[in-house]
Amino acid sequence: SAPLERADWEMYCLRIIDALVTFERSGVYYGIPFHRPVDPEYDGAPDYFSVVKFPMDFTTIQGRLYRRVYEKPQDFWNDVQKVWTACHEYNSPQGDVATKCRLLKALFDKLYGEWSEVSRSGIPGQIPDNSPAYVEDYKGITEAEAIQHITFVGLLVKERTQLYLVKWKGLSYTESTWEP
Repeated sequence: SAPLERADWEMYCLRIIDALVTFERSGVYYGIPFHRPVDPEYDGAPDYFSVVKFPMDFTTIQGRLYRRVYEKPQDFWNDVQKVWTACHEYNSPQGDVATKCRLLKALFDKLYGEWSEVSRSGIPGQIPDNSPAYVEDYKGITEAEAIQHITFVGLLVKERTQLYLVKWKGLSYTESTWEP
């Protein structure tokens, strides 16, 4: 197949990042710990930069995509891998953040792999009908089952979801939430 135009692959990368940032299970957005750069004081991680040598976050990646810093999709892939590496370097494997990281990594690997397949064989005329559109209850299911309803082709046909930081007057930023 013909090589993707720069704007095409950058938009596909943005769609994948959007899916990671907005992935939600039981009312919890899994991408929030990875949405912005770690602030050691604000996030209660004073030794973060002595432990993590190559920090990375989704907002930085989105900014690089918008500013066209990446020369090729592999550069995007490399930065996303830094998010996972930084998480595992700093957080306990049994902790909440590492659990979210593992699931988001599985989702990223699935979407990036599907993108690779689609770019080799072309985009099918319709979204595969072999997975549910929404999974209501995630308790007791595997990572693969939790992400099966999200497909790369599905990302192409749905509207981009934006998250907004909601900060109420009189509350600190630590009490803020990200809302669609």
